[in-house]
Amino acid sequence: MKKILAMLMVIIIMSTVMMGCSKKETENEGVDQTPSETNDQDGDALDKPLEKEEVTLTFFHHMSEEAKRLGIEKLAAAFSERNPEVTFDIQAMDFGQYASTLKTKIAADDAPDIMFGRPKGYSDLVQAGHIMELSGNDYINHMQDSALPALTVDGGVYGIVLDVTAMGTFYNKDIFAAHGLEVPTTFDELMHIAKTLDAAGITAFSRGYKDAWTAQVEHNAFNHGEMFGLYPNWMQEITEGTKKFSDYPEFTSTLQAWADTLPYSNDDIFGTDYSKSIELFATGQAAMFSQGMWALGEIRKIAPDINIGFMAPPATNQADLVKLSAFGDDGFMMSASTKHPEYVNAFFDFVLSSEGATIWSDTAGQVSFMKDSGVTYTDPAILEFISYIEEGKTVGQEDGPFLAGQMDATYREYQELFAAKGDKEVESFVSDLDAEFDAIRD
Repeated sequence: MKKILAMLMVIIIMSTVMMGCSKKETENEGVDQTPSETNDQDGDALDKPLEKEEVTLTFFHHMSEEAKRLGIEKLAAAFSERNPEVTFDIQAMDFGQYASTLKTKIAADDAPDIMFGRPKGYSDLVQAGHIMELSGNDYINHMQDSALPALTVDGGVYGIVLDVTAMGTFYNKDIFAAHGLEVPTTFDELMHIAKTLDAAGITAFSRGYKDAWTAQVEHNAFNHGEMFGLYPNWMQEITEGTKKFSDYPEFTSTLQAWADTLPYSNDDIFGTDYSKSIELFATGQAAMFSQGMWALGEIRKIAPDINIGFMAPPATNQADLVKLSAFGDDGFMMSASTKHPEYVNAFFDFVLSSEGATIWSDTAGQVSFMKDSGVTYTDPAILEFISYIEEGKTVGQEDGPFLAGQMDATYREYQELFAAKGDKEVESFVSDLDAEFDAIRD
């Protein structure tokens, strides 16, 4: 009898233990994935869903290129497929109004969860506590080390970047070849090209200054390679007031070089918008187009097979100073006030996975800034850009402090103003710019 009772007790105990284990396993089914479980460069961990509450992430950006907008939509859709409880409210704003609108949203306690931009250019927002620091997340290590300077403010990393880009000049290889022209290495050679094409009745440069920001980009393409190559901290010196624009002879000379090319443009550059300027180049109506590498996707959408390259436009006759200004382009930041930091972190981890990099590169036509992205490039314009990087012919315009706040806004306004001025008195223009910055410092 005692043996029977003992056996019954063992059975009861075993049953209790098994029930407890079963209950624990049941309770753990569907437990939400924590952000730390999503840090996987291949994105495999993201196959597990996060919390099941309905979540909407707002994404505010200023990308005007349709290829990039489609790229963002595809990234968002791929993430939502893995996490069906997440939807995205993607909002776009014109570049010229983006910064002021973003600051208005933040002031109104309506900050988007994800903001487009690189922290170095929004250091005032970072220092005011509006941007979340991301330094402790593993996905930061998925990016190339050279991407980090543009994302770092006061020693902390406050954003991610998807791709590396440069401001330079696209050129039509077939038009060049037909007129015996080669990639210029000096400013005199560039002007020879412009004059040769003009004499043949061909528009040298496609320009669309109706969208005024495009004038900023073209000036930067002519200016930044030389200026940042010679003076890596020139913008910091301008900001601090230890130097003025007029203290740099190259600032004036590169501005003059840009001005000298303006007559060799399409008709009515101030009535032509960005989209039309892309079309003029993509359809062979102009031989060159100074823009960021980000325009490649739009060019290819119009003319998939056009034979084009990408070069640094020389603004000097010292060939060794002719370089591309390369930097991380499409960057994302997280609002410090977001209610869903775990989802934003998971999304950032996804876009910096191999799958995310492939989606972005294939759709937007950009060069990934990831380590071992697994993306293969075949576009000749991209390959030429990569050759500049490999040959050390680039400078990092955001490796040091950058203009921010009112100084940044004023500088951009003056770039646009110079393009619109009928009287291109460069030295007096630079003097006026100095005076504006003196007033800001006061």
